Amino acid sequence: VATGLYLLLTEMIRIDRRALLKAYAITVPLYVLSVIVNNWFTDIFNEQSNYLFTYEPESAAPLVYLYSLGSDITVSGMTFNPVYILSLTIIGAGIMFLMYLVAKLYYSRKDSDIQRKLVN
Repeated sequence: VATGLYLLLTEMIRIDRRALLKAYAITVPLYVLSVIVNNWFTDIFNEQSNYLFTYEPESAAPLVYLYSLGSDITVSGMTFNPVYILSLTIIGAGIMFLMYLVAKLYYSRKDSDIQRKLVN
């Protein structure tokens, strides 16, 4: 996270629509893979792993409400809560989009400041 913020604030990278779509293309498959890995670890080691909280939230987490909206189902030996997984996916995509909008606002303000300095 620190490296990403450093690169962003020093303008070594710029977040645009294409970068946002690439981030979605990387993040969504990894998130789906975490559901599979959680189930494998549970089957192999008889212990519940909980990567990215895809299996279930911790008891004190605010995500417990989302988990309670659905129920666990088992498909091909994998147990998961589809409502919870979909809710987390939507929230994560929304946060990424919000970060994109903040970056876009930052770039437009910075560009307008540069243009104002050039005019003066």
